[in-house]
Amino acid sequence: MTDIIIQGIYGRMGCALVEKIGAREDCRIIAGVDREAGRIGEIPVYAGFDALPCKGVIIDFSSPAGA
Repeated sequence: MTDIIIQGIYGRMGCALVEKIGAREDCRIIAGVDREAGRIGEIPVYAGFDALPCKGVIIDFSSPAGA
C-alpha cells in the first residue's frame, strides 16, 4: 500500500485526486497540506509540512501563488 500526501488538497486538482485515489485499493491518502489546517472527510489537512506526523509520497498540486 502506497501512502500519499497531497499538497494543495483543497484545490480543484487536489479534490479530483481525493476522489480518484479513494477508489483505488493499492494506495491511500494519509494527509493533505494546504494554507489552512482542517479535514476532508477522514483525511487530516495540515498547514505546513513541519506539522505532518507521517511520511509518504508527495503529490504537489499547489498553485504558484500559494508557494
